[in-house]
Amino acid sequence: MVLMKVLIQGWTKIPHSYAIVNVFQIVHLRKNFPELELYTLEYPYYNQLWNEKVKFFDSLYPKEYYTYLVGVKEWKGESIDLIYSITYPYDIDMLSLSTDPGKIIPKCVFYTSEFSVLSPEYFKMSTKVIDDETIKNHITTHSERLFFTCPSEWSQRGMKGYGIEDSRNRIISHGVDTSLFKKLKSNKSIRKYYNVKDDEILIGVIGAMTRNKGIVQILQSFKEIVVDKGLKKYKLMLKGMQDLYATRQFLQVYLDEINAPESLMDNIVFIDSTLSFINMNGIYNCIDVYLSPYIAEGFNLAPLEAMAAGTPVILPRGGSTKEYSEMLSEFGCITFVESESVSNCNVYNVPDITKAILEYKKGFDYNTVHNCISEKLSWDVAAKQLYQYFCEIRAPTSKTEF
Repeated sequence: MVLMKVLIQGWTKIPHSYAIVNVFQIVHLRKNFPELELYTLEYPYYNQLWNEKVKFFDSLYPKEYYTYLVGVKEWKGESIDLIYSITYPYDIDMLSLSTDPGKIIPKCVFYTSEFSVLSPEYFKMSTKVIDDETIKNHITTHSERLFFTCPSEWSQRGMKGYGIEDSRNRIISHGVDTSLFKKLKSNKSIRKYYNVKDDEILIGVIGAMTRNKGIVQILQSFKEIVVDKGLKKYKLMLKGMQDLYATRQFLQVYLDEINAPESLMDNIVFIDSTLSFINMNGIYNCIDVYLSPYIAEGFNLAPLEAMAAGTPVILPRGGSTKEYSEMLSEFGCITFVESESVSNCNVYNVPDITKAILEYKKGFDYNTVHNCISEKLSWDVAAKQLYQYFCEIRAPTSKTEF
């Protein structure tokens, strides 16, 4: 029996974080709530060049995910009860997609706010002018059917600037599929593949390598360790996203900026290809510590996946990772870089990354951490919370469309 029909307006076919989150949510909604009937509408990509990358949809996820994905229909104008929009810019238009003119169709808009603040360029509307006043008026006018969700309190602050009450601005954390991200029996073959010796310390960093990830500070600290201190046993694995971002070019700019000698690249393992999530679990397993002293992040999922795979992490104290880092820190899996929020620009200042790298916590009770993530921070938990939110805001049948 179908309880609710949901149109998911977003990305699914590129290796972008919003698309990846969308697919994880779709799979776990379908797995846990068969009474949902889901439709998808692939939203135009923020960058037109990304249209060339849709092939990755068939190679990123484990095979069992496709048993759920194939059952999701492409929307062809069917009657729906709710629109869930997960794309960028944040589409807050309320143009009706309903074929039933007597039905209010609520819209739930997913967003992140890396700098804990939002401005008009983050939004998409059909009006010619999009400014703060227009957005606030729009959100107020459609208070009965326009809702929001984000993955962290840090992100939520950004939308609060538009006067949205928490009842329709719900925090729903991202999660980890702990059947996918887990500790392997051995990582020797993976380290050998990347030419990393057993006695070398491999530091891992994953992402777009844009400045808000703290990549310049990471490279500066790594240069200090390897060049200034002469600690050649340290290696840095950088997993970029060349398919969507010019990560190789970014890296060279940053190395030039910190005046790094060419020899530093001898200690850097650079990966710029898109890997499946099974292979990503291998990456998490082969590194000794995951490093993320970010400047600004909306959620930062990779450190959570790394801990699920048994790898300790280095994080700022606070920011978008505050909720899950506070939950897991008691188990000894996190080394904090003491940091402070720079109030005038809503970023984090992380002054001593080098110390954290040299003194990171090396061991923790893997089973305890993995079980905690499974019980409290999994995609199953996230899907349940999203489902409950959908049920609260779904289209009523007794009101007239306005």
